[in-house]
Amino acid sequence: MKVKVLAIVASLFMLSASVAYADIDSDGIIDPVDNCPEIANGPDQGTCSPDAVYPGIECGDSVWDCGISCPRVGSCDNGQRDRDNDGIGDVCDNCFNDFNDTQLDNDGDGTGNACDPDDDEDGIPDGDDNCPNVANFNQIDSNSDGIGDYCDPYRWALVPKTGQTTSYAISDDGDLERGVTLVSPRFTDNSDGTVIDNQTGLIWMKDANCFGERTWANALLECNGLADGQCGLIDSSSVGDWRLPNKRELFSLTNDGYYDPAVPNTSGTEEWSEGDPLNNVQATLFYHSSSTHANSSSHTWPVSMYSGNIGFELKSSIYHVWCVRGGQ
Repeated sequence: MKVKVLAIVASLFMLSASVAYADIDSDGIIDPVDNCPEIANGPDQGTCSPDAVYPGIECGDSVWDCGISCPRVGSCDNGQRDRDNDGIGDVCDNCFNDFNDTQLDNDGDGTGNACDPDDDEDGIPDGDDNCPNVANFNQIDSNSDGIGDYCDPYRWALVPKTGQTTSYAISDDGDLERGVTLVSPRFTDNSDGTVIDNQTGLIWMKDANCFGERTWANALLECNGLADGQCGLIDSSSVGDWRLPNKRELFSLTNDGYYDPAVPNTSGTEEWSEGDPLNNVQATLFYHSSSTHANSSSHTWPVSMYSGNIGFELKSSIYHVWCVRGGQ
């Protein structure tokens, strides 16, 4: 029995000795012990670190070459340098000075979360950002809990003010002005053919009348097929990013303090005028919404930018088209 066991052990030893481990990056270090198995960082990719007089010089330098050993006083690492000791070699570590064995990189910019000062790339440092992993440069926090609406699981849908400030009777809308305060600036021109509504986070076409007038079905098709290169867009958007807004989204553009059109300007404190920041807002006819009437599938809820009222119209009606993207 003992002889048989020894024979099996010997066979396993011989088998393991004959296994040829892969070296995908051909850097002379087999994959099981290579801390960057797909990027060459073997002996010939090491760094010479002689002493304080001669600072580290990368291998391949015209003055000296590291190779397997340094030609001058000092030492040469074997190419497997891992300064943060997270098990991932410096040459393939997205944060080589900060321990980050998960290599998380939320914004996909090549710099890991552990050392990225702005993970969501919204221009606000993570330490000051109320949604550090979700882009939200407007930092809206409707319930004032310190967590931005874009990433707050406990946010609620708050109703904004209508914009009406003139009172015609005690306790009417103009008197009480109830609702969430309207932000200012209301809009931001992204300089790429789009405008973001800072109240809702929705992104609108800067050109509010690119497609002219269409039936409801064709309005849906126009928005669904919209992409970079059309209607003045240089926003890298693709087909499927844009859509026809629903009734509430379209209505959210209106302000009851104005009419003809009932749309505010960039700051949100005055009535819209051409190019401030939107172009070609049409006060004649309605704008199509994607919402169908519950009592009649042949009718929709279009919105008028003249007065802000919502209509009840046939889908075959020809109205203006204004596409949107983003939102929840």
